[in-house]
Parts: sequence; structure tokens; C-alpha cells
Amino acid sequence: MRAARSIRSDRFLHWLRDDDRWARVLLLFLFIVLVLTGTTTANITQEYLQPTVGGRAGVLFGTPQEIRWDEYLSGSPLYMSIMATHGLPSLSPLAEQAGLAMRYSEGGVFGSIVFLDGTILRLAGFLPEPLLFSLHWWLPTFLFLWALPIWFRQLGFSSRAGWLAGLIIATSPSVAWWSLQPVNIMGFTLAGCTLLLAGFRRVRNGQILRTVPFGVLSATLLASMPSAYLIWSLILGFPLLVVSVLRILLDRSTRVAVRWGYAGSVGAATLGLALGAFLDVSRGVSALSGTIYPGDRRTPSSPTPFEAMFGASASHAASNGEISPQWKALTGIGNHSELAMSWAISFVVLALLITRIWPHLTGRSWRGWLPVSLLLVWGLIWLSWSVLSFGDLSAGLPVFAQVPSLRAAQVVGIIGVLAICLAIPELQLSNCRIVVTAVVAGTVTLYASSLLQRLAVPDMSTLWVWAAGVGTALAVYIALRWPRSMWASAVVAALAFVQVAGAVAVSTGVGSYRDSAPAEYISAAAADARADGSVWASDFRAMDAMMLANGMPSLTGQQLSGPVRSEWLRLDPSGSAENAWNRGGSRIRATWRDAPGIDITSNGYNVITIDANPCSLRDAYPDLTTILSKQSLMQPCLHEVAMISWKDGAVHAYEFTGED
Repeated sequence: MRAARSIRSDRFLHWLRDDDRWARVLLLFLFIVLVLTGTTTANITQEYLQPTVGGRAGVLFGTPQEIRWDEYLSGSPLYMSIMATHGLPSLSPLAEQAGLAMRYSEGGVFGSIVFLDGTILRLAGFLPEPLLFSLHWWLPTFLFLWALPIWFRQLGFSSRAGWLAGLIIATSPSVAWWSLQPVNIMGFTLAGCTLLLAGFRRVRNGQILRTVPFGVLSATLLASMPSAYLIWSLILGFPLLVVSVLRILLDRSTRVAVRWGYAGSVGAATLGLALGAFLDVSRGVSALSGTIYPGDRRTPSSPTPFEAMFGASASHAASNGEISPQWKALTGIGNHSELAMSWAISFVVLALLITRIWPHLTGRSWRGWLPVSLLLVWGLIWLSWSVLSFGDLSAGLPVFAQVPSLRAAQVVGIIGVLAICLAIPELQLSNCRIVVTAVVAGTVTLYASSLLQRLAVPDMSTLWVWAAGVGTALAVYIALRWPRSMWASAVVAALAFVQVAGAVAVSTGVGSYRDSAPAEYISAAAADARADGSVWASDFRAMDAMMLANGMPSLTGQQLSGPVRSEWLRLDPSGSAENAWNRGGSRIRATWRDAPGIDITSNGYNVITIDANPCSLRDAYPDLTTILSKQSLMQPCLHEVAMISWKDGAVHAYEFTGED
């Protein structure tokens, strides 16, 4: 018996070691633990949303970031709203639904299939909400880390370098500060590409029937690629798809008809599903395309400052100080979220190794190295858009003019990391070249970090400035010296994570969106309000988000895609304020006044303000039944019905009496 157990144990250990399955088992275990415990890095537990002053309920460690309001006051409550309604989120009736931007179905079958991550939120009631919220939060990251090593191997490169690339990208400052958005965008696309190539391998082996599920799942995942933050979907998702398709079409071991037939059939299925999903969310897309912002936005290239572009390793130190007003005015970078970049230093490493890479790109092995060539060209295109000036005429360039240079700069380093990690295991590098490359990369980072301290964040610690440079040099040396080593990948990831640790807070549950007095009050009335078509409003963001999270229709709140023109004209019959309310990616706020009337203005960017007498607002919009306010309101049309405990004060709830 002992011998049999020993044999089984040896076989199991061999199975774990083979192809680094132990890493996938560990990843799956961590994913399951995080989901079952309802643990996320969402910022919904930040102090602004705590029901008590200085509260940290639900926070395990770290400090939630106040600047990430578009996550904790918009995205997260929207997903909770789907859980509360088991259907569409309760966005303002002034705003169209935002299924494309937020990845959920607006009622159609195709959208429910393609945006499966949004559809699973409707299982609330069958599964605990913290579990579903955590599953939705981590699923794309899990798919990204699971699929990237497989994708590397499918392209003919080292799967261990895929782990290295995945960990480096996942610890990028832009990933940490932007609530995992870059990785989320890549996760579904990368999983689709991996399934596409896995299906092709079965076609090549003559296993036609076994190909079908891979093709169907691949088409489903790839159909959702043009969603979420569209400009990042273009920069990050498109090259993955192109590389994968070319890997199939240029495979000489398979007949041309088979290659093109497989790619064409999966492509047709992808386009069909994408079209069906697009029709599902077309009203929101139409509203977005007709907005002044961001639909009509056209911007010329605007060079990203050197210190921001290559100072990513100092992001932890930069987050501990205020950004200089003079630098903010000069660069337009006004907060730490916008300062968060990816590892653009990867392009410096590529430049230093180009003499070793170039023969592979142009020699007899060019076909096998085509993924590196494509990623390198694609990365250089967007790096140029990020750092070079092309004059005012560039505002007329298709596609590029709708991508602000800063937004491209924040993620282009991810393309550089993919290219360098594909290449380095195949290169025979001398220790001297590795040392020189590491020293130069560290020096560039140190100089950029020093400039960041000198010009942008004077309160940065000089110790951290040097740590950024030395840490970068050390990480580059380890990655180049041991590109196929799992322990080396872990060390490099740890060095990268140190620089973003200050941007991450780990918490459990769904915060005060469920366990607070306002949430309970709103939730109790939400179902009836949805049934009879009534809406509420408030004069501060916390209650707007609370109403959205609990399924309460509210005039105030988020307008993510664009306006419902007919509804806004009820408040603005002449349409004179259309330039103010015809916006997407915005929030609608209300301020109250004693003088009669309604005025609608905007900050020229992403805030729409309705300044109104509550009685005038009710006259213009009779469906308005209740107002939540942080102040006492004395208008004769209002009757206070409740005072709800919140922090060290109260939220006043008013209903309309019918008097003017």
C-alpha cells in the first residue's frame, strides 16, 4: 500500500512539474479563495463611502484611492445595480444604457452571451453578492494570467517567459491605479486567441469535431473585444488578435484551404456574434457617438513628459506627494491616476538588444519571429503618438485623433513587455551585454524619477527615487539573465509590485452599498419605484452611487454613454443647454436653490450640473417623487419623511407634497 501511494504521489508531483502545471494550480487556487471570500482590490471601502467618519469596515490592508471615483462611484455600483435588479442597472432616465462600455446586455440574447461576465451578475439571489462581485472583478485577470503562457507556447516561444510577461504587466502602475482595466481588456481577448489557436491545432491534427467547442468559445470571447474602454481595446486587444490569426494563416504544415477555412469560419462566427451584441447595445453606442464629449473629441498628439513616460518605477513614491500646480498646468497631468504609466522602459531594453533581435526578424526565421515584429511595430507606432508632436494637423488623423496621447502612453509599455518577453529566451546574451542593458535601463529610470521629483512631485523621497532606478536595473538583469526561470519571474514581479503597493487596497464584501442605513432605506423602496416609474434625486455623489447600487432610478448619477434627448428636453425644452448635457463619460449632479427655474451647465468635461428649485424640477419632471439631501430644504413643495444616519450627520429624505 505504501509503495502504491508513493507511486501515485510521484506521478502527481511529476504531473505538477510538467509544463509548470503547479503554477496554474496555484493560480486557480488563489482565484477560488479570492472569489469565495469576496475579496477584491476595489476602492468601494474608501472613507468617502464609509458610514462612519474614519471608518475602515471591510478593509483588510492598504488605503483605497479617492481618485478612483469612476470605479467606486460608477463602475462598481453599476455592477451591484445589475445584482439588485437582476436585469438592467438603474441608470438615470436622462441617460442611455451603457452596455458596450460596461460589458452587459441591454436585453438581447447575443449581448447576454458575448458579455457573459455582466450576465453572471444576474445570478444574485442564487449566489451571494460578495462572491459574484469578486468573481466579476477577478475573472478577466485570471483569464489573462492563465492564457498568456499558453499563448506564448502556441506562438512557438517559451511559456515561462509568458509567466514573466503576465506578472510584469499585472504589476504595472497603470493596471494598479486604473482598477485592473488594461488587464481586464486583454483577459477576454487573450483567452479567445488561445482558444482560437488551440482549435487550429485540432484542425491540423484532423480532429474536426473536437475543434467546434474551441471555435465557438473563441468567437464568443473575441466578439466582445471592442468593448469597455475602446481606445485601450484597440491598442491592447487588436495586436493579440492579428498575431494569432497570422500564426494560423502562415502555418506551412497545413493546407491553405484548411487554414483559411478555419480562420474564416471562426471569423464569421465572431462577426455574427459581435453584430448581434452591437445591435443589443446600439442605442447607447448611437448616443455616445453623437456626444460632444467624448464622441466628438478630436485631439492632436501631445508629447508625454519624459519623467512621466519613463518614471513608472517611481509611482509608489510619487503617490505620497502632491503634484506641482505648475507642472500640472504645463502637462495636463493633474492626479496620480493619470501619472500612472506602464513599463515604457521595455522599449529602451528593446533598443539596446535590437542588434541581437534584428537578424531573427529579417533572416530565415522571420516567419517564426513575426509576432515580435508585429508587436514591435505596433508598439513603436503608439509610442510615437505618445511622445512626439505631429502638429495641429494630427487632430484630423482617423482613429489617432480620438486617442489622447496620454492614454496611449499609459498602456503602450505593455506592448513593449510582450515583445521583449517573447524575444529574450531565444537570444544568446553575454553577461556583459546583460549588465550594460540593465545599467542603462536603470539609469534612464533614475533620471526620469529624478526629474519627476524635481518638476512634478517635490515631496517625493529621494531614497525612493534611487530605489526606482536600482530596482529597475536589478529587474532587467534578472529577467535577461534567467528568462526561463519561474523564481526569477517571481522576483521581478515582486520588485515591480513594490512600486505600486501604495495604490492597492484589499477589502472584502461590497461595503456600505449594502450594509448601511441609506442602503437599507433605498433598497426597501427601489422595487416599487421601478415598478411605478418614479425616480429620486440627490445632491451628493455618495447617495447617487447608493441609489444606483440598490436599483433605485435617479435623475442624478451616471451618464456613461450619452443622453436620452427626449428626457433632457423635459428639463431644457428649448435645447439651449444641449452643449452642457450632451455628454458621455459624465455624472449628473444637482444643486438646490430658492429661486424658481432650472439651469443646466457643465464643467466642459465630465460633470453636468442641474441647478434648480426642487419644485421647478418636479414641475418639469413629474416622475420625481423623492429627494435625498445632505442639507435641510425649506421649499413648500417638500415634506421631510426621514432622517437617515450617515457619518456624523444625517441624510434628509423629502417627498413632494403637491404644493408649489
